[in-house]
Amino acid sequence: MKTLIFIFATLATLLSLPVSANDASAEAAIRNEPKVKDILHQLNAAVKWQVGVLDDGSKRWGYAFYLCDVLREHGVVTKKTKPSEQIVRIVDIVKVSRGVGFRDASLGAVDCVTYDKLMP
Repeated sequence: MKTLIFIFATLATLLSLPVSANDASAEAAIRNEPKVKDILHQLNAAVKWQVGVLDDGSKRWGYAFYLCDVLREHGVVTKKTKPSEQIVRIVDIVKVSRGVGFRDASLGAVDCVTYDKLMP
């Protein structure tokens, strides 16, 4: 399961724009979170951060808000960041590993600039 996600993430990274030092340090910090099973970080995508976790039956907006704070701490989200430029979506990693799209596997998404909850 992790291998499939890792391959997908690697391919997506190779096709995306170069990652800044801030993005790289934020990604490393998020990867070190105990709940995080994998990440897809794409700079040129509508949803820049797809974070895979195990579904515990709850919406994960609170966790997405927390990850937005991590992005702020690493300088990824600043006062100059425009709304919708940094979105975090928490996804059910099991569904994604079975081929379900990120949107359909969403457990909650947040715009890190405005802190608006996004659907799905």
